[in-house]
Amino acid sequence: MTTNNHLADKKHIFSSVADRLTLMLILIITILRTIALAFSPLELGVDEAQYWLWSQTLDFGYFTKPPLIAWIIGGSHWLFGHYTMAVRLPGCWLHLSTAVVLWQTAFWLYGPKAGRWTALFWISLPSVGLGSFLISTDTPLLFCIAITLLAIAASESKKIPTAHAMLFAGFSLGLGMLAKYAALYGLFGLILIWAIGRNWTAPVISGKHLLLAFSTFLITLSPNLTWNFINDFSAVRHLGENANLAKSTNNLAESFTFLLSQAGVAGPLAFILMMGILGAAHRERHASWLICMAIPVLIIMILQAYLSEANANWAMAAYPALTVWLGGWIGCKHDVSSIFDKVRTWSGYGALSINFILTLALITITISGTLGPLTPDSDPLRRLRGWQDLANDLE
Repeated sequence: MTTNNHLADKKHIFSSVADRLTLMLILIITILRTIALAFSPLELGVDEAQYWLWSQTLDFGYFTKPPLIAWIIGGSHWLFGHYTMAVRLPGCWLHLSTAVVLWQTAFWLYGPKAGRWTALFWISLPSVGLGSFLISTDTPLLFCIAITLLAIAASESKKIPTAHAMLFAGFSLGLGMLAKYAALYGLFGLILIWAIGRNWTAPVISGKHLLLAFSTFLITLSPNLTWNFINDFSAVRHLGENANLAKSTNNLAESFTFLLSQAGVAGPLAFILMMGILGAAHRERHASWLICMAIPVLIIMILQAYLSEANANWAMAAYPALTVWLGGWIGCKHDVSSIFDKVRTWSGYGALSINFILTLALITITISGTLGPLTPDSDPLRRLRGWQDLANDLE
């Protein structure tokens, strides 16, 4: 895959008509999701209610999670009042912000067309559609990981000095840790990039820059580290309880089931195409470091599923990097036959079409509050109904 190093005629990602149309499309999707939240009859789930409760007493940590989700919900309530919609509203707009950040990342690495593909893929991922309706700790985490990728891309494309980029990367990963401890995957990715790139003529990250990122990471995380120390590391212990490694099942079928579930996270065809990064890493520089930010997450979660269990969303930290690579792979010219280029482009259109159909379906489900005729015997939305009736009965 070739990259675009001649972007002097294009100063920013909104320079062309195609860019502005892409921006309009991802904005329309976000506005539709906002409208769906306003009309949805579905109530807060247990986790969402817990986050809302935390937001009433802001702190640097809570029993099961770091504090950023509570701060975000608290800010939303300050702006919009105490409504179900206000709890969930930050989700869809944070995902829009993540799409724009990844757009800029792909633009710097691969060029304008790759940036547009990346933004469209991100906004249409089924997991992003779900995360735009149910507020979760994954949503701010993914934004922070996207900022980390942007910082590395800025260094790689000579937009800012590497030292400045690593300050941004360390800060964004530290902020990500205040959202969800899975941000550690991003730090592990930086270490891998440094370790693999040491033999390169121009390594992506040097040892001193890695140390700079790690120092900034610890400083940013320090309020939650202090809270954990004072509170007997309760949030960290809960993380270990979630892993549940004490009750190992050693079930290979669980690993296979987890891998299949990723087709629902990214979209079936999109996930298959994303795995193409495995073949690109040995011949394409950006894929070599993007794979360090993505594939280890999937490998660890496949192992976790084998040992005990793993929820599909536990690998979400892998998808910002995979989406950037996929946008670059589809959006860049290849030094191969035109037939391959056509197959590559149409496979991209196919994956995007499937994801946008799923996007519209999720918006419809959000507004109606039901899966309609597709509702299984065990309705997955049942836990989002009846809470107000229960509260009234108790009162």
